[in-house]
Amino acid sequence: MTKSEKPAKTTAPKTAAKKAVSKKATAKTAVTRKKAVKKPKFATADEMCLKLRKLINSEKAAVIKTNVAVDIEVWGLENDSNCHLYIEIKDGAVNVQPYEYNDCSLEAYISYDNMMKLLDGKLTIKDAIADGSLNANGNIPAAVMVASIF
Repeated sequence: MTKSEKPAKTTAPKTAAKKAVSKKATAKTAVTRKKAVKKPKFATADEMCLKLRKLINSEKAAVIKTNVAVDIEVWGLENDSNCHLYIEIKDGAVNVQPYEYNDCSLEAYISYDNMMKLLDGKLTIKDAIADGSLNANGNIPAAVMVASIF
């Protein structure tokens, strides 16, 4: 080898050292990282209305020729908040919206958990009334009419 020629550098020891350090850093990071606990996703009032619309039998509702409105207060949502939904049957047409209906025939109260069971088909309206999961105040014939469309 002449003086002008330089010996080739070997990078193997440095690369191996870097990999070893990298593995240690990754191992430490993996130990210190905690899995984030996923909070349950709460359905919004709009999402609940969509599910509610799918449960309604429009053929049964078409038979009802009187005007009936039910305000449903769902309590126990995220941050202990409440929301309102309403079902209105007017001349056989059904309208479901995520709003409070002040001039209603019937007011219903249900917890968020029970509302989701109802919307998922795990709880029937009849069972919810029987076990006290669903409470209502107001016009009883209106309640029977609304229950008949499900």
